[in-house]
Amino acid sequence: MAFDDFGSGYSSLSLVRTLRSFLDTLKIDPSLVADICSSPLDREFARKVIGLEVLEVKVFTEGVETLAQRDLLQELSCDYAQGYYFYKALTVKAAEKIIIKQRNE
Repeated sequence: MAFDDFGSGYSSLSLVRTLRSFLDTLKIDPSLVADICSSPLDREFARKVIGLEVLEVKVFTEGVETLAQRDLLQELSCDYAQGYYFYKALTVKAAEKIIIKQRNE
């Protein structure tokens, strides 16, 4: 189970703590990634969330749009990332082609 859009809306550390035994992934909201390279506060916030080892979950970051964001998240040991940096939104057929191509490489 994944906790989606952590850091926005009604998400809270209290809820994550309560559901911890059911979670395997914490998905960080794109709004927390947008200024990660230019804002020391955002960078430190991401570092702390990614570093919450007590939760024993994988961290998945949404909204990665630049190489600099990707590199910084990788440096911070973020487990997974998605966003326009990797691919724009795709149709099912286009996604299948990419998956098949990668399997054959």
